[in-house]
Order: sequence, then structure tokens, then C-alpha cells
Amino acid sequence: TLQLNVSACASKLQDWPTARRACELVLACEPSNVKALYKLAKAHDGAGDVSLAISVLSGQCSSRTPSTVRRARCSRS
Repeated sequence: TLQLNVSACASKLQDWPTARRACELVLACEPSNVKALYKLAKAHDGAGDVSLAISVLSGQCSSRTPSTVRRARCSRS
């Protein structure tokens, strides 16, 4: 998706907050998107939060967005 490309570009520029946010947008609609999870972990690692990166890859991160809000966001896309 477009947001995964945004994340890739932001990562190249070391703009970790933008990379993270782009991945979170994808994951709001597709919580099991492996590429978005990987890129989110890379963004956390790049920002220096290795423990959060590991938890993303371990599947231990719980979604911060309720499913009803996720559905509403995805339907607008």
C-alpha cells in the first residue's frame, strides 16, 4: 500500500516518527500485515526503542486502537 511506501521512504531518511505512523495506519486496517509489522519494528529500532521493536516482532504488542475505530478508519480509506 501507499503507507508502506511512505514508511520505507521515511526510514531511508531516518524519520522514525513518520515511518512508525505510516505502519500504524496500515495496521489499523490490516492488523496482521507482516510487512507493516516488520517496518514498524524497524522504525522503533531506528528510534532507539529496541524493546518495543522486539515486542512488535514477538506479537506481544496489543493494539492501541479499538476495533470499532479501526473499522471506521478503514471504511473511509
